[in-house]
Amino acid sequence: LIGPEDEELLDSAPAARDLDARRRIKEFMEQDEEEIERYYQERYENRNYADRFGDGEAMADSIVQKERLPGIKDPNLWSLRCKMGEEKATILALMNKFIAYQYSDTPLQIKSAFAKEGLKGYIYVEAFKQTHVKQAIEGISALRLSTYKQQLVPISEMTEVFRVVKESGEVKADQWVRIKSGLYRNDLALVEYVEDAQNLIGLKLIPRIDYDRRRGRTVAEEEDNKFKRFKRPAQALFMSSKVPDRVQRDGSYMIFEGNRYDHLGFLHKAFRMNTVVSLFIVCTPYCATVGLLSPRSYHLDIVPKPVTSDRCYVINYTITESVVCQ
Repeated sequence: LIGPEDEELLDSAPAARDLDARRRIKEFMEQDEEEIERYYQERYENRNYADRFGDGEAMADSIVQKERLPGIKDPNLWSLRCKMGEEKATILALMNKFIAYQYSDTPLQIKSAFAKEGLKGYIYVEAFKQTHVKQAIEGISALRLSTYKQQLVPISEMTEVFRVVKESGEVKADQWVRIKSGLYRNDLALVEYVEDAQNLIGLKLIPRIDYDRRRGRTVAEEEDNKFKRFKRPAQALFMSSKVPDRVQRDGSYMIFEGNRYDHLGFLHKAFRMNTVVSLFIVCTPYCATVGLLSPRSYHLDIVPKPVTSDRCYVINYTITESVVCQ
């Protein structure tokens, strides 16, 4: 049972908590920037995501990106609309204006400007204040749409906008790689191109297609199919004659279920850079003539049957791997 005195204590508890919270907020607001920065550094400087989740390949990219978030002394990032197709020209115009005003009485205060590859109609400007951005874009015709509105990019999204990628020194065109996961796990592939900025690698490989799989299932049928054991299709060159009503043409390539195939039946597909392992291949001309994704130096016009397991095998080493043909 609760008496009158207990009820008074219960009623006064929220009021006491409110007063304590207001006191802490007031003390916090009275601190200057250096004291606030020192407070957060002492509280969080010894905590990092690598200690909690480990590092290396097992660490998620999103967790790594969170460690790179800007601090309170870093400039802000602003998204600006510009004329479609003139993103890079607009960046050059901003650079020329920055150089022209560099030694004047009113130099530009922006820190950087860049256009993201693949994003049309937008550029990004880095500055401490919005007024600095307005000063920089004044008089640039391609940025008329952003004269009265500049969109501030949230801090949590800044690491996704700008990413510096190291140039790939290991994987180059005409090299061999092995895919680490997914449908094509452990399959060999030939590198056609490498896009370091997009973290993509274009591969040529033998596809795995289940022609007997039912397509156009209903939602209920798809849910039932999830519980069935997945059987990976065997490697075989693409045959458009098996699905003639589902194949589209794109120049010299055939498009089937969103994937591109050449006239020989090889799959040409882009993969993430971290999903492949580079290989050191030692292979005789026989191995190439039987159709194991021959390098361009062989210039094969006809591709016979795929290699059987008793003629070609993989030897595993600690650092490199070799494909040896008998």
